[in-house]
Amino acid sequence: MDFKYLKIHSLLLGVVVLSIQLITKMKDFFQWLDTKGFIY
Repeated sequence: MDFKYLKIHSLLLGVVVLSIQLITKMKDFFQWLDTKGFIY
């Protein structure tokens, strides 16, 4: 295994995890807005 490849791979994995967390937070936020009645 090339070290550079490993570094890029872990970086990509980090980006994927962050975006999944962000999407989950956004979904929670929109659900919260929905309960407050902002979205019709």
